[in-house]
Amino acid sequence: MSGPEAQERKAKHRFIRSLAAGLLCLAMLAAASALALTNNGLDAPGVALSVGPMIRLPAQYQHAFKGQFYLVTVISQAPITAGEWLAGKVSPALQIVPPEQVTPKNTSPQQQARQDYQMLDSSETTAIAVGLRLAGYNSALVGKGVQVDAIVPGSHAIDVLQVGDVIVGLNGNPIQTTTDLINAISAQPPAATVHLLVKRAGAEISLEIPLMPPAALGGTPKLGIQIETAGFDYHPPFPVSIETNKISGGPSAGLIFTLTVYNSLISKDLTGGRRIAGTGTINLDGSVGPIGGVKQKIFAAEAVGATYFLCPVDNYADAVSVARTIKVIKIATVQQAVDFLRSLPPQ
Repeated sequence: MSGPEAQERKAKHRFIRSLAAGLLCLAMLAAASALALTNNGLDAPGVALSVGPMIRLPAQYQHAFKGQFYLVTVISQAPITAGEWLAGKVSPALQIVPPEQVTPKNTSPQQQARQDYQMLDSSETTAIAVGLRLAGYNSALVGKGVQVDAIVPGSHAIDVLQVGDVIVGLNGNPIQTTTDLINAISAQPPAATVHLLVKRAGAEISLEIPLMPPAALGGTPKLGIQIETAGFDYHPPFPVSIETNKISGGPSAGLIFTLTVYNSLISKDLTGGRRIAGTGTINLDGSVGPIGGVKQKIFAAEAVGATYFLCPVDNYADAVSVARTIKVIKIATVQQAVDFLRSLPPQ
């Protein structure tokens, strides 16, 4: 074929090839752009894990139950790619956060992981003690305070606190565990100066330290130190442990740990055969403290079919705003959680 028709067909083929090449280049550029790192972090729903199999008790004290208590986790990462950033903008299950919220400034991932593990360990011990007490066992537990492991550059605690100091009081209130200190600091105004009672070389001294401002708008102030619980005076009536091989750390499963320990020790099942999820720190007095990433935890709880989500008071509004199939219950103390579960009709 020759003439104008052949030339027109060749021109069309050239146009199509050029268009295809252009589209391929655009696709490759888009893919490359999606992999470019941004200065952001991301919180995503993690997993929901049944806590019952984690509890270790002597057989004569253990009671089985039909339902399940679930702890829920959040996957946090920083930095994130442009593609992940875009996903965070369009998906209600994801939340873009400042990178400092994932790993604070001047803190290595290894240091953060160590602190998270220490908080998890403290949370487990506190949950066991409170769960035993609820079940009627003598389980006096007294934390020995919070030990300073490191001081973050830029902290006002530099040249005031020393590594090895043990914080035993803040603003006149006792500090026994890392959870106590974290909750007390989180409750302070952003520009507050706190009054610490510290044990150093066998003596108690009083110190005043201005807090570091929040890393992000709406965040909480920081003391700017790496910490661990200085130990416990604790003698349980029989061995109890919580084996958490699949979670990396943090104190946010304290409430669910406590309820599961308690439910394992009593004859009447609190779950009523239901799937109950929840979150919240636990303090020695049974009070429940706030946590981070509650929206992502709601999605994780709904994914396993949990019907109720036990939620700290301060996190309730955020939890309710994304809940679709799960009912969120506001909880201030572990006893309030027990009373609510006992009020549910049998299934």
